Amino acid sequence: MPFRPLLERVPADHRPEIHAELHRALRNYSDGGKIAFGASVVFVSGKKYKDRPVKIKVAWIGKTKDRAIRALTEEYLQRIQRYAPVEGIVLRDESDLVAKFESGKGFAKSTLVLLDSRGKEFSSEQFARFLGDYQDRNPLPLVFAIGAADGFSDETRSVAHHVISLGKMTLAHELARVVLLEQVYRAFTILKGHPYHSGH
Repeated sequence: MPFRPLLERVPADHRPEIHAELHRALRNYSDGGKIAFGASVVFVSGKKYKDRPVKIKVAWIGKTKDRAIRALTEEYLQRIQRYAPVEGIVLRDESDLVAKFESGKGFAKSTLVLLDSRGKEFSSEQFARFLGDYQDRNPLPLVFAIGAADGFSDETRSVAHHVISLGKMTLAHELARVVLLEQVYRAFTILKGHPYHSGH
């Protein structure tokens, strides 16, 4: 479809933004680069995923007995809430997680990310890019699931969209939850240019 008829479908207040991005892309192309439109390009419906923070759910198995872990979990959930809707969910067991996806209840129409030692490792900056790219391109909630001490079964891994690892060192699964939450918070501060990350 020609660009002008497509542009006319977009709300008028968003058009200058698209024009600016188009010109940046064309300048890049003229300098020998590739045309790459950023996430600020508005869809024909006029909706922008970038303006809609990703909804995050962090699920773990079993109730938390350690008060310090509970306090840190709540602390980082509140911090993440400054940047995106977030929810902590307690699961009965691993089969409860699988059932929530396969039954269409609980985690229906969500993207599942498992925390597993066999998963892909990220630096904090790479994880921030992963989260930012997902937020820009996908409107579905993002579910991070932390398994029991022995990790996830092959069956559960088969229903996951992504499997990531916090590193090669072994962490107690409750502590892994706190590390994940801190990294999610850190990722948002990196994306927003907040000094939290630079201060380590």
